Amino acid sequence: MIEGKLKIGDEDYALQLLSNVHGEDPRRPVKELVENGADADATSITIIVNKRASEPYIMCRDDGQGIPLKTLLELPQRVCDSIKRRMKLKTGGVHGIGLLSFNTIGNRLRIISRARGSADTNALELEGLRMYKQIPVDRPLDEPGTEAYIYGIDRDKKLLNAERLADFLADAFDEDLIEGKFKLEIQQDGRRIPVTRERIVAGT
Repeated sequence: MIEGKLKIGDEDYALQLLSNVHGEDPRRPVKELVENGADADATSITIIVNKRASEPYIMCRDDGQGIPLKTLLELPQRVCDSIKRRMKLKTGGVHGIGLLSFNTIGNRLRIISRARGSADTNALELEGLRMYKQIPVDRPLDEPGTEAYIYGIDRDKKLLNAERLADFLADAFDEDLIEGKFKLEIQQDGRRIPVTRERIVAGT
């Protein structure tokens, strides 16, 4: 198994940068996960919020193209290169640092993925802004796609609930959802909340 350190450099400034860019609303990291699924040509994306687990988490599951093993293992370096460019420029517009925004609401990101055309499921875990490692897969995915888990969320944060997430994501992805690019659903405590055209219109 491969593991290593995230080579960001100025960690304090990186935290400040992530907080400034993605931390004004604790729902932003969830938007990043949905965006990744949409970019992978997913037709169905599901967000699961589980605050009752022994280790609370938010999970985003998509049926997109998935991530090949080589790309998955290169991901930490690509993210670090992106955030280092952002830190150097001290400006906006550099794509790629959104993945690390999980650190604004949690302490660990686990990515489990099966690429299209492959029978293998692979997993990578990022611990804060410090470490990453390839991890064993306990439950292989039946179909291509990706599951991304944010662990260590504060179970008392009231903004991280299904209704508020649905409102936020309906606004963030209104055009994609109206055009039918993908279906989006949020699940929490046995409730299923489809983010639909009707919800977008009601919110408007």
